[in-house]
Amino acid sequence: MSNGIGDGWRELSAEELEYAYSPSAWSKRPWAVYQRDFALESARDSASIGVACVRQNTHRMLLARTDKPRANLVWMHGGYWQEGNANDAMHHAQAVLDAGCNYTAVDYSLAPGATIEQMITECTASVQALANLSPAPMIVAGHSAGAQLAAMVAASRPSLVHSLLLFSGIYDLRPIVHTSVNEVLQLDEEKAWELSPVRLPYPPTIGGYVLYGEQESQQFALQAQAMAHRLWMEPQSVPGADHFDVVLDADFPGLIESLLATHDRPNPGKPARG
Repeated sequence: MSNGIGDGWRELSAEELEYAYSPSAWSKRPWAVYQRDFALESARDSASIGVACVRQNTHRMLLARTDKPRANLVWMHGGYWQEGNANDAMHHAQAVLDAGCNYTAVDYSLAPGATIEQMITECTASVQALANLSPAPMIVAGHSAGAQLAAMVAASRPSLVHSLLLFSGIYDLRPIVHTSVNEVLQLDEEKAWELSPVRLPYPPTIGGYVLYGEQESQQFALQAQAMAHRLWMEPQSVPGADHFDVVLDADFPGLIESLLATHDRPNPGKPARG
């Protein structure tokens, strides 16, 4: 049974915990600059490719498709479950298409209008709908809060997921109960643990990468280490990267190529970590 990231975070003062889970406090540039870059790169890629908007019950997906895809990459955006949208999550769509893969950015309902459970349900339904559209291997990816959602999708529907591509996520939600993030989420520790993918078993048939920026706080590094352990792998610290440019500067074609070339359902006889 996983103990998440342990109990070291409980020794931090309220101010230290708030600082540790404030990505912009550790970033090289202001969040507003990164936010602009995400929007500009997404608009550029959306303008250069054909994007279809598909309504999935209460939310939507933005799809960029190629003929005979090698894989489907589906992206869950970040924003601490409270902000963000699919329009600004089309960054790297062109690069993914150039790698011969479909790219989908998923919109999901946000707090306070929705619970994290509802977000997980919506993201899972989106992945299922995409699997129905294409039999190509499914790479479920996400950043920050989106990485938590991607990991929860994989835990609930492991047969759908070929690989996970997780950037700077929060996989043990208990520490954020004691930060300002929780003013909107309104979680207690019991519910936060229930929503923590790091506590769940994953079959060794799921490949992937768990990445984080070298310049992020120790808490984010511990989050990555704990999640990677659950997935039978080592976390990847990206040199010089912070919470935001770890995604903006990522080599998506290279990551996809590595996943498809090296992940062939390893260790099939190994039990899931429980």
